[in-house]
Amino acid sequence: MRQQFMPTPIIGFLWCPGYLSRRPLYKVILRHRQSMSGRLLDIGCGRMPYREMFVVDQYYGIDVPVSGHRGSQSRPHAYFDGVNVPLADSSIDSVLVTQVLEHAFDVKSIVNEIFRVLKPGGCVLVTVPFVFPEHEVPYDFWRYTSFSLPRLMSEIGFEIRSVDKTGGFIETQTMLMTQYILHLLVPRGGRLGALLVTGLILAPIGMIGSAFAWLLPADKRLFIDLVILARKPLNAYAPKREVAEQVDVAG
Repeated sequence: MRQQFMPTPIIGFLWCPGYLSRRPLYKVILRHRQSMSGRLLDIGCGRMPYREMFVVDQYYGIDVPVSGHRGSQSRPHAYFDGVNVPLADSSIDSVLVTQVLEHAFDVKSIVNEIFRVLKPGGCVLVTVPFVFPEHEVPYDFWRYTSFSLPRLMSEIGFEIRSVDKTGGFIETQTMLMTQYILHLLVPRGGRLGALLVTGLILAPIGMIGSAFAWLLPADKRLFIDLVILARKPLNAYAPKREVAEQVDVAG
């Protein structure tokens, strides 16, 4: 799983079918990990692939019971309904939300919930795709520009600390080509077939695309993922609400 979500330059090229999107995303998360501390809540955690990256007092993951992923791929500490986070107001120091909000139909409500459970001064790190094929169907609802999600978060009360884009025109189009070939040649997601296609076909295409991206001027108008680091202001006030089932994250 490490090479799938945190691929290294050589092995990842040959092993990870999603290298062109996963590698730059991992690098941006790595750059922002120092902003995450204390009790960290991973919303839509799946198998918690980035857990080892963060040095925190406690890492706590929640996920929905039904999604486009197979159930065996989720390892949450608790399940929730996809909107209402079962934690008390201002009880979490940091929140991580990676590749999740495109699957949340009521985006504003879940962002409000993140704001509510964060302590004043706490940070949230959000990643979402801008260009990527439909996935986890039928639970793939949205794509976000670099203006839409930061604006929504600002209106709710967050201070936007940084907005990053991964990839550019060339990297994005190269990634789409590799995803097309992978879907065409490995329609059922067979692991061995995916490894063979990745090593023999996708890796050379990826290397050529990366070379062109290095040689030609960067253009970020088209990009793969959006990464937002935001902070809940120290003087923030979030209306309290009754939580039907609060989960103890102190133990």
